[in-house]
Amino acid sequence: MNKDCKDFDSFRPLSAFPDDTVTAMAYVPFQTDKTMFDTEIALSKGTLFTDLYKPFCRGALK
Repeated sequence: MNKDCKDFDSFRPLSAFPDDTVTAMAYVPFQTDKTMFDTEIALSKGTLFTDLYKPFCRGALK
C-alpha cells in the first residue's frame, strides 16, 4: 500500500460549511491550513499545500 494512503475506515470528513447550506448549491470552503511542503517535495507531489495533497490510492474503497 502507498505510504501516503490512509486507512479508508479512519477517514472522517470535516465540514467547513455552515449548518444552513442549501442543497444542490456549490460551495468552496476557505482554505484554513497554511502548512506547506518544502519546495522539492511540493514539486514531486504536485502541490505546495499539504491540505491539498490527495493521492489516488488504487483499491482504497475495497
